[in-house]
Amino acid sequence: MTSGTMGLAEYESRALALCFAAEVSDAELAEIGNADRWRTYRNMVRARLRKVCANAFPRALDAMGEERFDALFVAWLAEAGVTHRYFREVPIGFLEHASPALANAEPWLLDLARYELATWRVKLVDDRDEPEVVEIDFDRPIALNVALEVLETSHEVHQPIDGHAYPAERSRYAIYRAADFRAVTMILTPMAHALLSAWCADSSKTLTEQVQHVTAARGRAVDARFVDGLSTMLADFIERGIVRGSLRPSTTEPKR
Repeated sequence: MTSGTMGLAEYESRALALCFAAEVSDAELAEIGNADRWRTYRNMVRARLRKVCANAFPRALDAMGEERFDALFVAWLAEAGVTHRYFREVPIGFLEHASPALANAEPWLLDLARYELATWRVKLVDDRDEPEVVEIDFDRPIALNVALEVLETSHEVHQPIDGHAYPAERSRYAIYRAADFRAVTMILTPMAHALLSAWCADSSKTLTEQVQHVTAARGRAVDARFVDGLSTMLADFIERGIVRGSLRPSTTEPKR
């Protein structure tokens, strides 16, 4: 079968499969057109995707080496392929596919890659549709920086170290984009991590409801000491830009 006898959908599917396959012959490429031109195009596509992944995981790539990284990349394209729409999302699919192999080899390497992906995502997230906010109001849902990732790892991976043997230490991070578009990492206490995770997961409950839910689940009394610590934490989050305020009534209440 040649390109002239294929329908458009079949042609696109065949071209995609040949670009993602681990190996292709000239005869296979000739099915969709000039073999030399399509091999050049295939190499360009793969090089572009590989560059995006390498840029997203520089420390993980350095830790595992070019050969191993390329083997994971080739396997990902051949077995899963690109399923995300935008280039900025390509590393998400790569890590989803590579995660089992990384976890089986060195668990710290998977944690490092997860950390790097979170850093990558906050730098590129689109914030043009951020909702309008008002000052913090405990009777309204909290409004967070949309360029925020809350991450928990089994290894301490936020700082590069020689030898790449990251210590097995449960770590909790808030990774957020600052006003100057840098990705900033903040180390969280277990309670701060629990609260931020809850706020990220559900924007329908009021701040009071979420605090009550998290503290009850952890058996923590909401006493004067806790309220003082919560106020200090919120002030810090607001100054950093992690918390933007509370959602405006018009964005949280139905119109009458």
